[in-house]
Amino acid sequence: MVMSPLGAMWTPQSGPDSMAVKALVDCLYFEKLVISLVARGQGGNNSEVRNMAITHTPKIYLAGPISGCNERQQKEWRQQIKALAAGAFDFICPVENLENSSCKTPFQVVKLDQESIADADLVIANMWKESIGTAIGISTAASKGKPVIIIDRNCIDSSTLAYYAYAIRRNESEALSEAADYFKYKNRIESVRKSDGSLENFNPTKIAKSIRMACVSANQNEMIAASEMMPKVIRKLFNMYDDASGTVSSGDIREAVFQVLDDLQKDPEKREYFQNIKEEWIKFRSTQMSSRKVREFPIFAPIHPKPQSINMRIPKETHATIWGKIRGKSPDDLPLSAKKLIEEIFRVDGIIEFVFTDKTGTKYKKNTAVEFFQDPEESWIMGSILDNADYGAIQHFRIKVKKAKLRNSVLNTLRKHLLEMGYYRKKN
Repeated sequence: MVMSPLGAMWTPQSGPDSMAVKALVDCLYFEKLVISLVARGQGGNNSEVRNMAITHTPKIYLAGPISGCNERQQKEWRQQIKALAAGAFDFICPVENLENSSCKTPFQVVKLDQESIADADLVIANMWKESIGTAIGISTAASKGKPVIIIDRNCIDSSTLAYYAYAIRRNESEALSEAADYFKYKNRIESVRKSDGSLENFNPTKIAKSIRMACVSANQNEMIAASEMMPKVIRKLFNMYDDASGTVSSGDIREAVFQVLDDLQKDPEKREYFQNIKEEWIKFRSTQMSSRKVREFPIFAPIHPKPQSINMRIPKETHATIWGKIRGKSPDDLPLSAKKLIEEIFRVDGIIEFVFTDKTGTKYKKNTAVEFFQDPEESWIMGSILDNADYGAIQHFRIKVKKAKLRNSVLNTLRKHLLEMGYYRKKN
């Protein structure tokens, strides 16, 4: 046992902790090889996934004090992490970056550091002592959707840093174990299927950017909200994900964000803050969806004389609607105005499920109305009911149809039928 220049007792990593890290890293390295083989066509038949050429090795940025530190304090722990996880990760070392660059001015140094963090998939920050530069890097990374694992060897126990952290661990081995565990799940989600059917690489930074845009529109601090939401959104996606194809949909991502916003709204301290963000997020989505024109099909779905028996449900994460809590699974549990509207929806053939999602708005003084939009998911339709209710004014929902190819005809029929019944809100 030796005294570390970092000011704490430590043992060179050769015990049980390092063995556990090696096992996780070996597992991750094997999974990466399998994914790469499938992407190159040597293990699977999905041409779209193969064409994406999945060969990305996760990049980890090694943040920690540099200014006022000697060479051992700057390099020793970073070299140790690299040795422990050789082959599984690529590491970005700010000390080496500075040594290999011509940066001299504060602007050049900060610019290089920010670009390096943006290029990383995850940040490990060794806070063996307080460091202004490291703290700034942690908050920057978290706001960009980068998970930050903090090594708090000397028990600084900063509540501020804990807010931005994905996880806090006591040493390098534990930090690497957490990183390997994170990538073990993240690497299973390789791509996102967009609303037009095309695939793009799964990129948490894009989700964080969308959240920050909603924060700016709601006049809320974008760094605070994005830092708190992103780890929760990623964990939601991990829990929701069960598709062996390696692909999630844009609808899955949207649902994860909504669930996180709902969870955060349950905290009395944060309710108003995240309600404002949620309203802006929904406005953006509604604007985006309404801009998509659906071509009128000559064949419409049949309309039944009476409402069909359709599964109506409320996600576990959101038990309340603008009309209050609904415990049943039929329109009979709703106020008369909403009950009649939904019964007219249930008369349209081809619908198999009706799901309440978000509620927003505070005032609506006109007659009960409804809007329908295309959903990014091919088998779904999204919509909003506008009503003068006790707990909000706009109740969002989703409708699932029997087959994706029937979606547009069902959507057009819903618009036409509800317009004839005096419920459809037709915009000028």
